[in-house]
Amino acid sequence: VAEFLCKHDRISKVYYPGLPTHPGYETAKRQMKDFGGVVSFEVDSNYKQFANAVASQKPSVIYLAESLGGVESLLTHPATMSHAYLGPEARAAAGIKDNLFRLSVGIEHADDIINSLKAALEATKPSNEQLLTAIPNIALS
Repeated sequence: VAEFLCKHDRISKVYYPGLPTHPGYETAKRQMKDFGGVVSFEVDSNYKQFANAVASQKPSVIYLAESLGGVESLLTHPATMSHAYLGPEARAAAGIKDNLFRLSVGIEHADDIINSLKAALEATKPSNEQLLTAIPNIALS
């Protein structure tokens, strides 16, 4: 799931100690048997559309939830859930961006989770930055 997220063009950052690109990878490799089932990522598209797309999928594979404790795959949005009590400045200081999500991977097959994420990401509009890079540079005279 983390590898899929790393390769998707609407994901700007993935936080998972099981990825060799993670700054704590070597430490995690020494200390852990496996790398755990929680991956955090930043959506480089309309994060509200992404959350709604996940929540509206039928049948549901990933559930939006306040807690990550369960056997099913659960997705949290820290800015509006676990850290909603903090103001925007405090969240920014803590590194919690509005486009950050945390996914607790459940017992579903990885392909089902990936397909659910893929469908939700494809249902979102690209961010303004993606739109700007897609427009060719035109010299105005």
